[in-house]
Amino acid sequence: MWIRVFIGVTTSVAVTALFCGSYFVFTAHQKRTEPSVRGSNIDSASLLSSGDPRVIVRAADHYYWLSNGPAAAPLYARAEKLFSARGDTRSEIHAKVGRLRSQAETMSFVDVSRTLNDQLRNPIVQNDPRLRLWCLIAKGYTDIEIDYRVSKRDWLEAQDIAKSLGESQWVTRLTDSA
Repeated sequence: MWIRVFIGVTTSVAVTALFCGSYFVFTAHQKRTEPSVRGSNIDSASLLSSGDPRVIVRAADHYYWLSNGPAAAPLYARAEKLFSARGDTRSEIHAKVGRLRSQAETMSFVDVSRTLNDQLRNPIVQNDPRLRLWCLIAKGYTDIEIDYRVSKRDWLEAQDIAKSLGESQWVTRLTDSA
């Protein structure tokens, strides 16, 4: 009986710590978000008609950070098209990965994981640590639905990259996920 009580208390403390930690990480992220997105009256509809894919993807990233895939997905889709039209392959991949992960709940996790794995083999992604981190984060969130061991491998590599880039908000989030 004492073991059940201990496990219950330990679980409660862990959940509380995770919740509080996530709040502080979110707050730090929110302070770093561009003023043109954070605290503005810009809504998704006006962003979708915007011709500036950088503003659109910043807003999509903000929604993604908040785990709001339904709000992020159409913004990523719009940014992906605009980046493609401009020939900005690196940014197009970022938007594509964000869109895939934001829509993952409506797709086969196996297919999403496979597509993200293909992106990780792309030389552009292999030579860009920030883009690789982004792909690994998306893959880790996807793989946790399929195979915890693969997800853990994704998280550990992402955590190493985040540390090397000084991305403390991702290090914290990835530490909680690994």
